[in-house]
Amino acid sequence: MDNINNHVAGMIKMISEAIEKNSDKLLKEYNITNGQVRIMAVIMCIHNGECTFKEIESYFSYSSTAISGMIARLEQKGFLESFSCDNDKRVKCVRMKSRGRDIVSAAKKELEKVEQDILIDLNNDERKMFLSLLGRVHKRAQML
Repeated sequence: MDNINNHVAGMIKMISEAIEKNSDKLLKEYNITNGQVRIMAVIMCIHNGECTFKEIESYFSYSSTAISGMIARLEQKGFLESFSCDNDKRVKCVRMKSRGRDIVSAAKKELEKVEQDILIDLNNDERKMFLSLLGRVHKRAQML
């Protein structure tokens, strides 16, 4: 049983690394990484592009230092702006800028291409089944 678990974990990790490598290569022209796009996509989905650092931390389970660093780099690139929240000045908030929204939209198309290329050997039914199985495995993994 141990070999099966290691094999599954190893395969998932190798797939994830391949996706990340290909995504980062495609996103290079936008001067952004796959991880940075994920952060911005989450910000766009929370409260229409504005949220607290804490909300991002809890979504990704990253430390406040890691989130601060990522947001600082995205701010330097002109994709985001951070500020003290109106209702509590001690709380740091972040807001998407129009340039950030444009980049996320463009990056989403590039990342969809990577997904299509990776799943090209699967027919539509197999893709649906694969995604369903991944969802079930992810749900179970979250419960552990």
